[in-house]
Amino acid sequence: MGNSNWGSNNSSVDTPLQTINYASCHDNYTLFDNLTIDVMDATGVTAEYAACAAAEMNNLAAAYYLTAQGVPFIHAGEEMLRSKPDAQQESGFNHNSYAAGDVINSIKWNTLADELVDNTHDYYQGLIAFRAAHDAMRMTTEAEILSAMSAVDAGSNDVIVLLNKGGNGEQAEILSIFNADAAEQTVTLPEGKWEVYVNGELAGTTVLETVAGTVTVSGTSAMILVKVAEEEPEEELDLSELEELFELLDTLNPEDYTEESAAAVGEVVLEIIEALANEELELTQEDIDAMADALRAAIDALVPVGSETDPTEPEDTNPTEPEDTDPTEPEDTNPTEPEDTDPTEPEDTDPTETTAPEATTKPSTGDNATTGDAFNMVWFALLAVSAMATAAL
Repeated sequence: MGNSNWGSNNSSVDTPLQTINYASCHDNYTLFDNLTIDVMDATGVTAEYAACAAAEMNNLAAAYYLTAQGVPFIHAGEEMLRSKPDAQQESGFNHNSYAAGDVINSIKWNTLADELVDNTHDYYQGLIAFRAAHDAMRMTTEAEILSAMSAVDAGSNDVIVLLNKGGNGEQAEILSIFNADAAEQTVTLPEGKWEVYVNGELAGTTVLETVAGTVTVSGTSAMILVKVAEEEPEEELDLSELEELFELLDTLNPEDYTEESAAAVGEVVLEIIEALANEELELTQEDIDAMADALRAAIDALVPVGSETDPTEPEDTNPTEPEDTDPTEPEDTNPTEPEDTDPTEPEDTDPTETTAPEATTKPSTGDNATTGDAFNMVWFALLAVSAMATAAL
């Protein structure tokens, strides 16, 4: 899995596709039987008691070659702890079964009902799924391996740690830890957060836990981790232009513009507030700039009152109007006219009169009686909305 021999004079292959990785094949004992015999010889226990320890070793071997660069090879039945027990053999297992028949050589599918066998089968499936999910575990050139693979000091001769910095199109970093010691080992991790996908009991494409700093690896087991990608900082949106436009709205006189153009500005403001308040929207600076452009355009399109042409009032533009320039008009210069100066006239000085000042600025009769009120309401609502938008920012 490492790069110690790649490219050296001792290497017999030029690419990982030329190497076949495996832990057992058809010759001699099955992997499980071989490991069981080793445990019995070392501890003196029976095969039954040695099975659990042998299964742990079996899975460790599988994790090693199924995560190696190259072509993995699985001996049929290895994934379900295939065994060839034979009472006629001194060891209790047949190591040369070419003439032993189906009784010895057949795969015993019913053993999948055994929890230990079933768990091992699932573990192999998980390792295969993990390998398939990561292109960096299947590099195709010597150059990629030399560039990506490196050994990490584990502080123990019984522990191997290999770092895969990514390759074959994948950028993720993968850390593989193999603990051949029966005791658990603590391993210092490279910087960052790491997600565990394989440990001594489970393997697959589901995150088992997230760790950082150090990690404890169980005895006789493997652990495969993938580094958590660093999140890119969120784009800090520049809202200054919108804020300036909202402040500008607060300075506008509500009586200076037509109701229609004021309402148009209000609609834009409402749309902006709705967008800013919607947490599901992932707004970009481009979106914010577009909002500011739309609001500025609406403000620029405001129509001052009196600047629009009213087709129902032709008096100011009628060149035939004679009243102001007719020298024969006596009304304005008649000294005998008493109306404006008659001290007996009570109307202009009646303290109870309250409607005369309003009549000079706002219609009081007919369909237009509420025009001024509706006009002001639109603007006051608009100013309130702009205040809300400023607060939302």
